[in-house]
Amino acid sequence: MRDDTTTITLTWTDPSDGLVPFMVAGGRTGQSLGMMATVDPGRTSYTVNGLSTRVNYCFAVLAVYDTDQFATSDQVCTSR
Repeated sequence: MRDDTTTITLTWTDPSDGLVPFMVAGGRTGQSLGMMATVDPGRTSYTVNGLSTRVNYCFAVLAVYDTDQFATSDQVCTSR
């Protein structure tokens, strides 16, 4: 995760070698994460724009293998 105050860029390793899409979930620290975006297979980064410089955020990325089979990353949070 790279925190540029109003934008955050998330990067990850693709365990499927480009075969499955990803879902990015995020939200304010202490709140439930909500779905933010779907990322096409083969892409390993996503940028979140328009964030408050005074709020901490947490994110997780899910590799979607099937409707009931997915792998979730550890959650990462900003520390502002």
